[in-house]
Amino acid sequence: MIRPLPTALEIAEVAAVAPEQRRKAMQFQLQTQADLDSMTGLLNRRGAIRALGTRNSGPSRVVAFLDCDLFKNVNDQYGSDVGDEFLQAVAGRLRHSLPAHDTVARWDGDEFLLAVAVDGASAGPALERVVGSINGHPIRTTAGPIPATVSVGAAVWQPGQDLEEVISRAGRALYAAKSGGRGQIVLDGDGGVPAVTVDETAGERL
Repeated sequence: MIRPLPTALEIAEVAAVAPEQRRKAMQFQLQTQADLDSMTGLLNRRGAIRALGTRNSGPSRVVAFLDCDLFKNVNDQYGSDVGDEFLQAVAGRLRHSLPAHDTVARWDGDEFLLAVAVDGASAGPALERVVGSINGHPIRTTAGPIPATVSVGAAVWQPGQDLEEVISRAGRALYAAKSGGRGQIVLDGDGGVPAVTVDETAGERL
């Protein structure tokens, strides 16, 4: 069967659609790049907020801040290039220690944000697994292996709660973890969940 040649109108319509498709593809690519941290490949702060939304419309989950202990010493002693290697390695361990549906983002400097699909009762073991992938396992860099520990402050993000609220609570918990000693996990006690401190270096609850 011989198909008729397209008319001038049909050719014009196709020609008009192609630039629009390219424009949308370019827009999507730029949007994706804007949401990613160029050094680690993780979501950045903007991307994390876009991914999570401003209010929890699903089941409860745990939002946590993870901070690299004494990271300034790494930069001061080895230089910023090695510091970048260090953060890239931490980012890789975080990504591999969590399921793909969980959110991992570089929030600011050596601080990362995690959103883990577990409830308050399962938060401790889930976060211990994440922290255990870093604490006690030196980071390999071009300057040699560098010891690493991280501190975590977490809060349960209940359905209907604003992201800003749970981020504030997780931030307070991180401050408590850093103040109480490095290598700890502190789970905020708001939202009906008991406050918990986990000393990851000792492997027992305090």
